[in-house]
Amino acid sequence: CLSLAMLGEEYDLTLDGFSFVDDLYRLKNFELRVACGEHRLELKGEALGNRLLLSINSAGQIFRKEIELKEEVLLANTLTPFYVLPSLYPGRRFTVSLIDPLTLTLGKAEVIVGEKQDYYFRKEMRQVLPVEVKYQGISSRALITEEGELLREETPLGWVMVKEDRTEALKWLE
Repeated sequence: CLSLAMLGEEYDLTLDGFSFVDDLYRLKNFELRVACGEHRLELKGEALGNRLLLSINSAGQIFRKEIELKEEVLLANTLTPFYVLPSLYPGRRFTVSLIDPLTLTLGKAEVIVGEKQDYYFRKEMRQVLPVEVKYQGISSRALITEEGELLREETPLGWVMVKEDRTEALKWLE
C-alpha cells in the first residue's frame, strides 16, 4: 500500500497481483488488482501464442483488449530471475521486452552489467556483478553472482531486498 498526495489530499493506493510463468519464465498469465479510495480495477492477462488477451474490470464494466506480441515478453517487475536472461559479463548491455500491466503497453528495458566487485554476504566475501535495469526512466539495481544467484536488489521505490535462507527470513515472526 502506498500513500500518494494528489491535489492537496492523501490517497492510499494498493496494488496486489500475481503472475504465472513456464519453466523458462515466459509469461503465461497474470492478475493485478488496484484500489484507491472507493475505486477498484482488476486486470487479467493470458499469453496465447503471439497474443496477450486482457480483461479489464473497472467500475463494474468489463473491457477486453488484445495485444499482438512480436516476441516473448517478461512481466514488468524487478523479481524476474536474472538467470533467464542472456549470459551476464562485465560491460554487457542488452534489452528485454516487457509488458507493463499498469499501462498495458509493451516496452523495452535496458540491462547494463557493471564491472565485478566484492560484496560481503553471510560473513564471506563474494564476487558479484552489479546489474542495472532501466525501464521508462526508472532504474533498479541488483548484485548477482556469475552463476546467476541474486544476492541483493534495490527497487526504484528505495526498498532493499537481501537474499536470506528460509529460517533467517522467518526469524522475525518468532
